[in-house]
Amino acid sequence: MKRMKTTITLLFVMLTVLLVGCNHHKESVVNGPEPAQELWQKHMDALRMNDADSQCVAKINDLAFSMLHQIGENLLDSSFIVSPLGLASVIAISGNGAQDGTRDEIELVVGPIAKANAFFKKYSDALPHNDYTDCQLLNYLAINSAVPIKDGFLKSVSSNYNACAESLDFADSKSVKQVNEWFRQQSKDKLTTAIDELAPLSALNVIDALLYNAFWAQSFDKENTENGDFITDYGDTLLLPMMHNYIYTSVHDISTRTFYCEGEDYQAVSLPYGGSCYRMLVVLPKSAKLREFIASMDREKYTRILNTFQKDREFGFYLYLPRFECDSKLDLTDFVKEMMPRAFDFQKADFSAISKIPTMIHDIRQMTNIQVTELKTKAVSITVSEQLIDVVLDDEPIQEPIFDANHPFLYFVYDEATNAILLMGQFCGDGAIFD
Repeated sequence: MKRMKTTITLLFVMLTVLLVGCNHHKESVVNGPEPAQELWQKHMDALRMNDADSQCVAKINDLAFSMLHQIGENLLDSSFIVSPLGLASVIAISGNGAQDGTRDEIELVVGPIAKANAFFKKYSDALPHNDYTDCQLLNYLAINSAVPIKDGFLKSVSSNYNACAESLDFADSKSVKQVNEWFRQQSKDKLTTAIDELAPLSALNVIDALLYNAFWAQSFDKENTENGDFITDYGDTLLLPMMHNYIYTSVHDISTRTFYCEGEDYQAVSLPYGGSCYRMLVVLPKSAKLREFIASMDREKYTRILNTFQKDREFGFYLYLPRFECDSKLDLTDFVKEMMPRAFDFQKADFSAISKIPTMIHDIRQMTNIQVTELKTKAVSITVSEQLIDVVLDDEPIQEPIFDANHPFLYFVYDEATNAILLMGQFCGDGAIFD
């Protein structure tokens, strides 16, 4: 009998909200008017961590800075945006089908699979849906009707990631439309195209969509946005639209406070989103070029910066931030392969909990878009992991400081409860949004 190679493709999609499940899963319901501070507290309480959660967040954020170092080295002077949480989610989903040495390698990246499953379920269940921030996680398993997938894997992914699983004819172009229509309906038209094709020799497509749409707790006045100088690491001067705010922080409502601090080699600001505990951390090198500063960034320094913010002192400062959009399409195959090589080797990979047919991961790609404007932040990220199967078919803040992001900087979208990094990027001047 002729032997052919087919694939399992695992997709992670992230847009500006976060979505969940099949038709029978939860829908995004925007709450009525409710005080933003109460919504912030609800989100904080829902994400309150135990020791297992802390271990998973540490793995996610270690993954984030490994991504930053490799991608930053390859894209020295270009803006980019990635989703560490999205990549970790795809790897963890794959881990549900891994055994023995392959599972061991995956758990070195995302932590014990049982704990990772519990964390992602908790994170999904805690997602805010209100007038200020609406987040959804959508997970969909498109199964090639010609390839048997084990029930245990499907049940685990369904229960822990709210995944909808459907058997489809991958040779029929209508199946692509069916998948995209499901995402369109579940996202209420926010995500209209999750995939462009289903390869006939693929066995499984796991599509994980993270949609994020959040209004600033303190928006920028568009009338204050003016073109200003932005100095690149090469010394070139660009004229970019710079949003401007005078920020006065009050100790009376920590949910809407903007935090500021600085260290020997950086300034940092943490900007809150309304109705949730999500924030954007912007880290601006003081003198070093961004690519030199990135070498010093890791999870420990990231945590130190967050712990340096003084949350019990009132003060004011001036904030200037570019209005921008960034779109990235990155091949993460080599990056992930270095961390878990067995999963990419037909002779060594063991995904026998997915299918009785030998399976390996072939490639991983991520496509991400983010828009940062006066009112809000929107982001879309798609992570694609393709698996081949060999199958027989049948510090102290200063008073009135100025935070002027007029040269390359790093930024992170994270939640204040766990500090897990949803989105991470660098801005080098390309991608400014002009009127």
